[in-house]
Amino acid sequence: MNLSARPPGVIFGVVFAGLTIGLIAAQQPPQSRASFTAAQADAGRAAYDASCSGCHLRDLKGSFEAPQLAGGNFLNQWGDKSIADLHAYLMASMPPTDPGGPGSQSMINIVAYLLQANGARAGSQPLAP
Repeated sequence: MNLSARPPGVIFGVVFAGLTIGLIAAQQPPQSRASFTAAQADAGRAAYDASCSGCHLRDLKGSFEAPQLAGGNFLNQWGDKSIADLHAYLMASMPPTDPGGPGSQSMINIVAYLLQANGARAGSQPLAP
């Protein structure tokens, strides 16, 4: 069926719906990027070395069951999830012998370090849980 054979109300409805969706999408604020400070990433590196490097190694390449935390495999695993998801996962399961043991702020700093190790740049706003 071509457009000229469709009732005008149907065509108008489709066009109106498309414009409305476009306007609503245009009004949504852009997703904000996670921000962290260089000091947080530095503190995260120290916390990572103390709590995570025994399994994930100092170079974040992982070993045996401990996955890589920087690079393609990490980005494939976590790239579509939120920073909050990563923080929640770390708090609930890392390190395996003492989940959440480093504490919430140390875990946020570790997340900042992981972001930096995966190419994110530090900013002026600290990352918060």
